[in-house]
Amino acid sequence: MRKILALTILALVFSCIQPEPKNSEADIISVILPEGYMGRNPEVFNDSIVIHLSNEVYFKFLAPEFKLTDGATIFPASGTQRSFYEPQYYEVTSENGLWKKRYAVTAVWGEVPDEITVYDFENVKKDNLERYHIFYEKDAEEKEKFSWASGNAGYALTGAASTLEDYPAFQSEITGGGHAACLTTCTTGSFGPMVGMPLAAGNLFLGSFDMMSAVTAPLKATHFGMQWNAVPIKFTGKFQYTPGPVYYEKDMSAAGGVRVDPTKKDRCNIYAVFFETTETMQYLDGENSLSTDNENIISTAIVPVDDTWGNTEWKEFNLDFVGREGKTIDPQKMASGKYSIAIVMTSSVDGATFSGAPGSRLIVDNIRIFSQVL
Repeated sequence: MRKILALTILALVFSCIQPEPKNSEADIISVILPEGYMGRNPEVFNDSIVIHLSNEVYFKFLAPEFKLTDGATIFPASGTQRSFYEPQYYEVTSENGLWKKRYAVTAVWGEVPDEITVYDFENVKKDNLERYHIFYEKDAEEKEKFSWASGNAGYALTGAASTLEDYPAFQSEITGGGHAACLTTCTTGSFGPMVGMPLAAGNLFLGSFDMMSAVTAPLKATHFGMQWNAVPIKFTGKFQYTPGPVYYEKDMSAAGGVRVDPTKKDRCNIYAVFFETTETMQYLDGENSLSTDNENIISTAIVPVDDTWGNTEWKEFNLDFVGREGKTIDPQKMASGKYSIAIVMTSSVDGATFSGAPGSRLIVDNIRIFSQVL
């Protein structure tokens, strides 16, 4: 009897000991490069990574290593040398083999500003599915240096666009030759109102766009800023702006998530911000980029409100950077790459809260930053 009881207990014990289920996560957690290769922390999003290279790194032939979720594998293998003059793609497979995730990994340099740094929006490429334009800049060797960011990737989720010109940001030809950046406020089809985003303002900015936050925390999805190793003095350029005919205020209790507000007229917004980066604030976002209490901001240059209501002809702006009270530049921090600049342009000033006029169109060209190189 005791023998039978003992065998029964052993059977019960062993039946309860099951192997741990294999991990189903397929995520990249962090990126590792040799010391001195990165000018600031990399940005790891849901399906993309931006590596911010130090200006001391002269080539984009890199062999990044990746920390993955437990048990996951990556292809190509971590530590494989590749050319990052174009985005490189990696596929992560979960430990249980049931889930895969594809990451686009981009390496960008911080800008090395001259006394005059020029942005003319002449260079565009298409995203990997050839849906929308991505503006980019070239270096002295005509190689891609970095890309401008926009909300186009988020707008692609709505399914509301069928051509390049249906997206909120695209390249347009201008009379007399050349190209400009065209930013348009768009409706978001049937998908947008379901997730509380009935409108999408056209925007373009130096920085990156976090798709992971686009739905849950849209104001945090725009990461404004690029390393800038000089003191900006002036911000100049030209633009045309046509506001849409009917202004819509976000109202999720109304049909389509918006209601007409006949008392309001749309306007655009164009500005530049020079700021210090810290461990807790590596970039600005839609909540704090112009906040008066943001202690990281050194100076700003903002197109005046009176100039942003509409102009059918090209309107030029020539703005001084205005310093915040008590702010100074530390040459050692400058040498260490601790300062950044944000340039932000949008077709609807309240677009971050999904209010504005569909059809509002901002065309921008000949952006210049005049700097004092220390």
